[in-house]
Amino acid sequence: MEHLIQRQILELKFASQDDARFWMERLPELNRQVILTELEQVFDELAGGQNLRLEQLQIDLGRLRRSDLEHDLAQLVRQKVREALQPHLGQLPHNEKSPGLATLATRKPRLSDKQNPASHLDAASLEELFEQFLQSGHFPWWLQREASGQLDQLYQAFLLRAPDAAGRLLRQAISEPDCLVRLVEQFSNRSHKLTLSRLLPAEMGALLFDLRKVASLLLARRGGGQQARALGFKLIYGMIAVDNQQWLERPNLLARQFFTSLERISGVSPRELAKEVDGTVSGLKLMPATLALLADMLRQPDAFSGQQELDRDQREKEIEPGAESDSKGSVAGEIDIAVANAGLVLLWPHLAEILRKLDLLEKLIDGSKKPKVESVLLLQQLVTGRPAGQENLLFLNKLLCGLPANAPVPRRLRPNQQWVQESENLLKAVIAQWAVLKNTSVNGVRSGFLQRDGILREQGEGWLLQVERKPQDILLEQLPWGLGMIRFSWMQRPLIVEW
Repeated sequence: MEHLIQRQILELKFASQDDARFWMERLPELNRQVILTELEQVFDELAGGQNLRLEQLQIDLGRLRRSDLEHDLAQLVRQKVREALQPHLGQLPHNEKSPGLATLATRKPRLSDKQNPASHLDAASLEELFEQFLQSGHFPWWLQREASGQLDQLYQAFLLRAPDAAGRLLRQAISEPDCLVRLVEQFSNRSHKLTLSRLLPAEMGALLFDLRKVASLLLARRGGGQQARALGFKLIYGMIAVDNQQWLERPNLLARQFFTSLERISGVSPRELAKEVDGTVSGLKLMPATLALLADMLRQPDAFSGQQELDRDQREKEIEPGAESDSKGSVAGEIDIAVANAGLVLLWPHLAEILRKLDLLEKLIDGSKKPKVESVLLLQQLVTGRPAGQENLLFLNKLLCGLPANAPVPRRLRPNQQWVQESENLLKAVIAQWAVLKNTSVNGVRSGFLQRDGILREQGEGWLLQVERKPQDILLEQLPWGLGMIRFSWMQRPLIVEW
C-alpha cells in the first residue's frame, strides 16, 4: 500500500545560525529516513483500507533540543500524526471505501497491477477521475502514472462499477460540445458500446451501435476519411442528448430519425441513402435484429425520409465539433499535472522550423484552432514516432502549441510520411548539433531524453516544468542551447523549465 503526498513543507526555527547550518545539511536525510518512514507506518496502521483524502494535514512537533532531536524525532512524529488523523478517521464509517474529504490526497493505493489499473480504485474515485477528465482532458494528480496510460481500462471499470454515476456524468457530457468531442475521440469502440449500455435500454444501445457502424462506413466511402468514425459517434450521442422517449421505445422510429440526421450530414437524398445503405450492410457485422430492421426499411419507399425533424439549435448541437475557447487554458486550483514526455522541451529551438516546413507555423500564429490541434500530435510524433496519444498525456504539447489546456484533441491522426521524415530530420539535426550524442540513434534520443517524466504546475503568470533527473543528464552540460524559459509568440503563457 502506498500513500501519496502532493506537497510537503517543513518549517523549522532555530536558536542560532550554527544550529540552522548544522541541521539544514542533515534535514533531507532525516526527512527521508525518519519523517516519511513514520508517516508511512502510521498511515498503514490507521487507514484500514479506507481511501482517505485530506486537503491539509498540519503537524506541530513543538520544541526539541538539538541533543535529543534525532533520538526523539521518530516517536514524536508518530504520536503527532496519530493525533492529527484521529478526527478525520472518526468521520468515516467502519470499512468505508469512498474518499473522505476534499481535494488533495494524503493517501491513494498504488496501482501496480498493469493488467487491471483500476483494481484498487473505488467507485467514487473513478467518478472523480472521469468527471475531471471529460471536463479538462487530464486526471487528478494522485493517479499513478502506470494507470494514467491505460485510459480505456479505467473507463470501462468506471462504467461497470458505478453504472448510475456513469450514466449521470455521461448524459451531462454529451450535452457539452468539448466533453462530447473528448468522449468520442479518446475511447475505443468497445468502450463506446459499453457507454451506450449505460445510457439506453440494452436493445436500443445495441441498435445505435450498429447504426453507427453503417454511418461511419458510408461516410468513409464518401470521403469522410478519419473523421467518419467521429461523426458516426457524434450522430448517435446527439440523438441521445435529445432524450426523445418515443425513439427510445420504438426501434423503427429511432432508425428513421438516425437516417434523417445522416442524410443531412452526408448530403445525399433519401433515395441515394437507401441505395448506399443497401450496399454497405453486407460489409459489416451487424446483429440479426438490426439486419431485419434495415431489410424492412429498404422495402419501404419512404423509410429513409424521416418522420421527425430536430429544431435548428439541436441539429447544430448534434454534430458540433467543439467551440473555440478564449480562456488562457488555466486549470482549476493549484494542482500538479504529471507528463511522460517532459524531454520534449529539449527540442524547442527546432520546433518553429518543423512547423514551418509542414505549413503549420503561419496558421499557428494566426490563432486558428485546427493547426494547433495538429501541432499537438506532431510534437508527440517527435517523442514517440507516432502522431497519437491519450489526451491526458499531451498537456505539455498543448502548452507549447498555444492550445487552451482544456481544449479536446483527437486520440490520433492518420500517419503522414512527410511528418515522419521531417521528425527524423529534426532529431538527426539535434544529434549533430549536440556533439556528445554523435553515436546516439534517433530512438536512443527518444527513450533516453524525450520520454521523460515530469511535473507541470501553474506558477504566477506562466507554467513551471520540473523534469525527473537521470544519470545521462550529465550530458546536458554540453547542450548547445539553454532551457530556462520557453515562450513562442503563439504561446499563451511562458514555460519555465527546471531540469
